[in-house]
Amino acid sequence: KQWYQRRVAITAGELQKEFYIIQINDLEKRLDRYQSKCDQLEIENKDLQKNYEKQTQDKKEIVAFLKKKLEQMGDEVADLQEKLISLQQSKDAEKDSYELQITQLKTEAQETKDQLTSENMLINGKLEQLEDFRQNKEELEQKFKNMEELLDHEQNNHKDAVYNLERKEVQKRKKYRLRLCVDTTA
Repeated sequence: KQWYQRRVAITAGELQKEFYIIQINDLEKRLDRYQSKCDQLEIENKDLQKNYEKQTQDKKEIVAFLKKKLEQMGDEVADLQEKLISLQQSKDAEKDSYELQITQLKTEAQETKDQLTSENMLINGKLEQLEDFRQNKEELEQKFKNMEELLDHEQNNHKDAVYNLERKEVQKRKKYRLRLCVDTTA
């Protein structure tokens, strides 16, 4: 009797030990999964950090470039203002000689204006034609796309129909063979 009680106690202890080992193994597997996920997230975080730093650096470079360009444009504006002042002074000095040419220039300007107006009308007509062409092209492209979709749909329906006919034919042949077998055995 003592031996049996000892054996039961050992077996219960082994079962409890086995249960703890299973729990430990399960927890170790979960720890490995969590560690793997953590490592993956750290890698993703590093990649995102690098991308963020690159974008920040790119933005700084763009801002520096734009500031430099703005300074250059400011210098150009100052130079142009100086030239404008110089030109205005020379214009005032030559005003009298130019007044004689104003009438001729007005005539030439009117002729140029008339010519440009007619060219502008011609260009507007071409532009309208181009817009009509673009609209027609878009409509045709949409119709073509719709027809392609319809064709794909019809092809799929045709394939399904052919498949169904072939399947029915195979079923008929099987029935016919069964009848033949039944007729020949009968």
